[in-house]
Amino acid sequence: MKKIIVIGCALFLVALLFRLPGISFHSLWFDETSTAFCVTQSSYGDMLKTVHTMEATPPLFFVLEKSFIDLFHLRLNEFSLRFLPMLFGALACVIFFLLFKEISTGRSSFFAFFLIAFSNFHLFTSQNARVYSLLGLLVFLTLLLTVRWWKKPSRGYSIALFISVVFTVQTHYYAVLWIAALFIGVLIIKFKDMRVKYYLFLLASAGVLSFAFLIPLFLVQIHYEINPIREYLVSKWIPGIAFSPIKVLLGAYLFKINSLREITVFDIAGIVPVVLLIAIAAFFFLRRLHEKTVSDSEKIVSFSLIAAFCFHVMTGWKVPTIHPQYMEHFLLLLFGCIMVNTSFKKSAQIGAFCILLALNIAATVRYYGSSKPYLTPWRTIAAVVDSSMAAKGKKSETVLGEFTTCLPLAFYLKNDSASFYQIYTPFNPNSQHNFARLNVFGKAFITDLFHYKYFPMTGQLSFLDIIKETKEGFLLENGYDAINSFMKRLIQMYDDTIEFSVLKTFDANNGEFALIYWKYKGVK
Repeated sequence: MKKIIVIGCALFLVALLFRLPGISFHSLWFDETSTAFCVTQSSYGDMLKTVHTMEATPPLFFVLEKSFIDLFHLRLNEFSLRFLPMLFGALACVIFFLLFKEISTGRSSFFAFFLIAFSNFHLFTSQNARVYSLLGLLVFLTLLLTVRWWKKPSRGYSIALFISVVFTVQTHYYAVLWIAALFIGVLIIKFKDMRVKYYLFLLASAGVLSFAFLIPLFLVQIHYEINPIREYLVSKWIPGIAFSPIKVLLGAYLFKINSLREITVFDIAGIVPVVLLIAIAAFFFLRRLHEKTVSDSEKIVSFSLIAAFCFHVMTGWKVPTIHPQYMEHFLLLLFGCIMVNTSFKKSAQIGAFCILLALNIAATVRYYGSSKPYLTPWRTIAAVVDSSMAAKGKKSETVLGEFTTCLPLAFYLKNDSASFYQIYTPFNPNSQHNFARLNVFGKAFITDLFHYKYFPMTGQLSFLDIIKETKEGFLLENGYDAINSFMKRLIQMYDDTIEFSVLKTFDANNGEFALIYWKYKGVK
């Protein structure tokens, strides 16, 4: 036990030291600034109300994040918001090592640790101020406790497993898919074992009890998502199920590839390890199944991974296509060759490990590359807006954009007098929406998130209403054609009433980001 503790602490430090230097490299993106907005609420009650309306997840992560920020009186920035998820990610690497130590060889468990510790995929998850590193940690812990429970059932392992499942469900609704996959896998593999009823009751009772506390929150949140769900079912889910295997192999590995012409050597380096690992894992696992050399523990872990992956594909368009944070469950399958390749000779296994690690390091270089950033550079954009305001002698200014663009800009903007207006689109000038007023990071935020009953209403406004009232300001546009067709359409529609000029464009994760200055000329 002392040896395991020493090794675990050493591996934790290795994983931590690899994640710490780049924790502030990328600007916070929209979802991370949403986390920041939740934890800045004055009380836990207000925070839970905000999570209740702004997030589609249970509140456990946000409670932990706010407790950490408040306990140490930390100023909100990339480091403070990402520090706790980074700790969860580093600890997940250690749990990953212990899991493989239970189901494979000692050498394979060390290889598994180093592959996940240096994985740019897991690096992204660990440096993201969202729930996903905590979710991955708890999923790995649940699998580890399951394996140990079946090896040596005890009251201590039963209690630990119960608590782990409860916390996992409190982290993300998709944990229910995990629990269902694990339940089915154990039922099939351990069907003849007399202890299976007790284990399944333990698993089901923990999952049902935990989810029961979330039912009121879940029903309210899903109520406001009815229309999007209908759209996703037709336009996203069905095509997603059909093409998800291709997307996983070619488009889902951290770097979003917009077209084949944009693929670089680093993108290929990020994809190749995924393809190789899946192919090697499948080959050796099927061969060992034929030879009947696969243990029940390996079967349970493998089945739960594959089943959870299939459940995720069938229940969400984002899972597991382009958002790596939802693919935490896929990590073990990607690195499954370490578990199933025990028939390799030592030299061959070491050689394969070195090749895969080298390819993954190349992909990590791509992650930190500045030529085409994975995330939108909000710090730089905010600095341009601040300098533009100062140059025009303006103490306050109006900023128009979608919620996903206004919120991160509001986080970084130093000018606290700016007013932010969330608009759906400027191309329907007479369409009025119900607006609510929020205080976001000390700035006035007028948003059409009118179903958030906790925020005061300001009435109905259209795009032209805002333009006439505020006279001049900034317009944010994020997309592939931000500077071309978007500007042409704006000029074509409003040439007589609004003057537009592009201040600067930036590379972003889904194309160009344009910062546009506008001035109301009046109706001619």
